[in-house]
Amino acid sequence: MEMGKLEGTIYGYNKKTLASVAALVVVAGIAFYGGAKYEKNKLVKMGLTKNANDVCFNSKSQAIETVAGEVASVGDNSVTIKKADGSTLEASIATTTKIGAKGDTLASFAVGQQVTVKGIDSADGKFLTQSIKKVVAAIQPAQSK
Repeated sequence: MEMGKLEGTIYGYNKKTLASVAALVVVAGIAFYGGAKYEKNKLVKMGLTKNANDVCFNSKSQAIETVAGEVASVGDNSVTIKKADGSTLEASIATTTKIGAKGDTLASFAVGQQVTVKGIDSADGKFLTQSIKKVVAAIQPAQSK
């Protein structure tokens, strides 16, 4: 018997049919894996799933809140904000956090500056920040006397 020929049967099944089914299963598995990786990457880019140390934001299960206040301190991966009621909030900054306007970095935020942050409270008491923006003061019209 020559090697490589697909003739005959295995347990009553045609060898050509078995080879075709096996190839189809392998191709389907590869396609499923590729689709799953593509979808996960798409969700990560949208900020809806965890990726390594990133934050998970899922608006269906967690309410995203907005907090306004004054920058009390800036760390490597956090900003402490003093709210209007005098309390403070430590806002954790992840790699997926949208920081200010184009070109802004965490280092461009200064103590005393007014900001707004959007994010969620985590189970460990930290505020996981989705975005942080500087508040630009509006110009008030001159009062007429």
